[in-house]
Amino acid sequence: MGKGGARRHRRPPLSVGNDIDSSRGNFLTDPATKPQRGTRPTGTYPPNAYGLYDVCGNVWEWVADWYGPDYYGVGDMRDPRGPESGSMRIVRGGSWVNDDVAMLRCAYRHRVPIDTYAYSVGFRIVCAP
Repeated sequence: MGKGGARRHRRPPLSVGNDIDSSRGNFLTDPATKPQRGTRPTGTYPPNAYGLYDVCGNVWEWVADWYGPDYYGVGDMRDPRGPESGSMRIVRGGSWVNDDVAMLRCAYRHRVPIDTYAYSVGFRIVCAP
């Protein structure tokens, strides 16, 4: 299950609702504490309405989308996947190093080079029942 598509002209809510606090996701609430912070085990925070854990914060989630600077204004409105190819990929959901809660929105797309390596980037394994 993906993190959901963005809608034009409307700012989608966070995956845990319209408000976020440190009891609902792992993100940087105080930049001065960054050296003491890090990832948390899956399930540390409550699941969202879809039963998914850690969709908001903890680590940026790699998705299959390529980045295109103009794509999201002219591409598909539902589940936009970006252009067919590119030099940058998309990560979503924010991470423990972010103090900007707008980056925690499931629809926020952050571009990164394809060879990015960081303790704040990961991926989601989905198993079908």
